[in-house]
Amino acid sequence: MKVALILIFLWFSSQILSMSTITFYPNGLIERHQLKLPDQENKSSKTYEEGFIGIVKYLYSDFNSELILGDYKRGRIFNTSSWPLRVIGQIDTLCTGTLIGPFHILTAAHCLYHFGDQKWLTSSSFSAGRIAIDQSPYGNVRWVKGHLLEGYINSGEVQYDFAVLELERRIGDQIGWHGYGHNANLQSGQEVIITGYPIDKEAGSMWEVKCPIEPLEEQITYRCDTFKGMSGSALRFIQENGKELINGLHTFGTPS
Repeated sequence: MKVALILIFLWFSSQILSMSTITFYPNGLIERHQLKLPDQENKSSKTYEEGFIGIVKYLYSDFNSELILGDYKRGRIFNTSSWPLRVIGQIDTLCTGTLIGPFHILTAAHCLYHFGDQKWLTSSSFSAGRIAIDQSPYGNVRWVKGHLLEGYINSGEVQYDFAVLELERRIGDQIGWHGYGHNANLQSGQEVIITGYPIDKEAGSMWEVKCPIEPLEEQITYRCDTFKGMSGSALRFIQENGKELINGLHTFGTPS
């Protein structure tokens, strides 16, 4: 059971200005690189806009809905070709990811590396806008590289639990990709949108939930109904200018 508690996307304390990243290839090759982060005062200066702009009314169904916490339930989505649902997809049958560039997928680090038994997960397909296990309108695309912070491999701590996968082809040129950015002004009660592929539902089916947040210093909490398989789902917020951006990542939850 997962009711999410997640990290604020890609931003760390002002003392952490550089760190190492690990690049993993499905054939087992591993590379180590040094990553430079911008200083604190510049962290909010960059916002990456989506490739295809447009927010549409979502199509919901109460089919197979069930409550976990009971406050904010999930609804199944069938109209996965609409924006931005078509750039959200399932990573194999394990996790959820979102296109944030022509061939880059944002997801959770534990979808790539299992800290508990220190094993790499080599499932290697991404299915954008998947409707069901046998309905992937944009096909199944292999990922060929995975990038994550070495801090996650060393500690498994939640603040490092994000990763970026590189696909073998640029499907974002066909269907677009989602914008993301840092938002230091998230407010208590503000609504988050979470879309993913929970494994307690029909295999390969997309579900979405909306609920209010409670920001903490370095994390965001909320009482959305979520479940295993939604790990890596983007936390999407409507900004003051009306655009939707990713400001966080769903990584884990608790029964309460």
